[in-house]
Amino acid sequence: MSKIHEILKNRIYYGIMEYQGKHYLGNHKPIITEELFKKVELVRTRKAHPRKRTHNFLYKGYMKCNICGCIIIASLKREKHIYYYCTNGKGQCEEHKSYLKENDLNLLMADLIKNNLEIDSDLIDLAYEAKLEKVKDNGDYIETAQNNLEKQIKILKERENSLLDTLLDKTITKEIYEQKNTEIHNKITKLKSQINKLNKQNSHNQKLTLEQTKELFLDCNNRRNEFLNAKQAEKKRSP
Repeated sequence: MSKIHEILKNRIYYGIMEYQGKHYLGNHKPIITEELFKKVELVRTRKAHPRKRTHNFLYKGYMKCNICGCIIIASLKREKHIYYYCTNGKGQCEEHKSYLKENDLNLLMADLIKNNLEIDSDLIDLAYEAKLEKVKDNGDYIETAQNNLEKQIKILKERENSLLDTLLDKTITKEIYEQKNTEIHNKITKLKSQINKLNKQNSHNQKLTLEQTKELFLDCNNRRNEFLNAKQAEKKRSP
């Protein structure tokens, strides 16, 4: 477990190498994004105490009774069918006497997916063409952003040199110099990382991403049937 924790908190996987508290931009290709790393950090540092489950009911814990607001629970009956019903926790609801088969619930969920995910194909094409025009004009923005980042790096490097001068003049101690120098160094590395991200956001890459997004929306129109034909474990991962 300790080895897994070491892997999960290692910045090298999103392109940053660390040595003696300083961060360096690696030459290798990152396999994850910094955003994903931060999300993992939140999960990794969060205390979790999962409960042991006897049956992995698909919809357990996701629904409440529309009449009384109590939790909908599930049970496996003798005929090996799964039924969902109201707990009637307040003792005032008659709906707990009614049971809903999981197969029927699957149809209701599939219709929810259809109503919430499917988008008219003509509308998707229209949005794609409109966004494509914006992508063509995005080159100037990226260039301006890169120039601003380069200016910030230049200022930080000047501060780095000034800091060294104060050390040589014995105006500050070596300990203070090391601390401030590490802070400046890490800021420069962060800015260089942002420049690399902008380099990847050129018009060609944005157009490719836009086309993939379009395909994703078109693919959503098939999700209802995919959901109905999927196995239970796959249904849990469905949108």
